Amino acid sequence: MSNHDYLIAGGAVAGAVYLALWVQIWLGISRQNFPTWTLWAIMDGITAASIILQSGNYILPAVYATGSLITAASIFIKTRTVKWTWVETMVVTLVIACFVVWRLSGPRMATIAGTIAVIIAGIPQAIDMWKRPWESSFLAYLGFFVANALSTFGGKDWSIEERFYPGLCAVFCLIIVAVIARKFWMPEETNKNPG
Repeated sequence: MSNHDYLIAGGAVAGAVYLALWVQIWLGISRQNFPTWTLWAIMDGITAASIILQSGNYILPAVYATGSLITAASIFIKTRTVKWTWVETMVVTLVIACFVVWRLSGPRMATIAGTIAVIIAGIPQAIDMWKRPWESSFLAYLGFFVANALSTFGGKDWSIEERFYPGLCAVFCLIIVAVIARKFWMPEETNKNPG
């Protein structure tokens, strides 16, 4: 397989995971955090645009931006609820900071700032998953990890525009997978009474 094949495979895996996640959201199997997915859509969009301007590895963040936007819309339409905390406010501040960094320092620094902000934007989701791992899809986040790993492997070199975003996202997704995996050994009464 060529580098480009790995990038396409990573994007295809991510697309398939999003499709499965949307079905789970609509069936009420998986509860997700609306602000987190909205912020991920914005941050992934910023990062994808900055990588495109550098002629880098943009396929995965572009798929993530689109998938996150559709996920956020699905969550809102299904639940009609928005849970907003200080963490989301902090992440919105990071979104603004990314635009400022881009304006002052160019697309390379915007890629770095955007990638770090994507990870920080995931904190509310990770907190929700820690509290209620049985409501999160282990296979979805394992799929996201695989998509990130494929995209990292497909990078042409170890530059910011080729491997920083998918590499950092792979590490974050692996942590999320570990957090969700707790549900497999939690006592049954904990699963029934999530309070």
